[in-house]
Amino acid sequence: MLRQLDATPFAWLEERAITFTLHASIVDATGSIVDALFRVNE
Repeated sequence: MLRQLDATPFAWLEERAITFTLHASIVDATGSIVDALFRVNE
């Protein structure tokens, strides 16, 4: 199984909160999301 990992900083909550980074992991063969979480830093 090959997993792809990516992190994307964005103002997910617009002006209601600080900018968070979404960290996500997907299975390359199926495109299924394995993990996803928000963190303050990338």
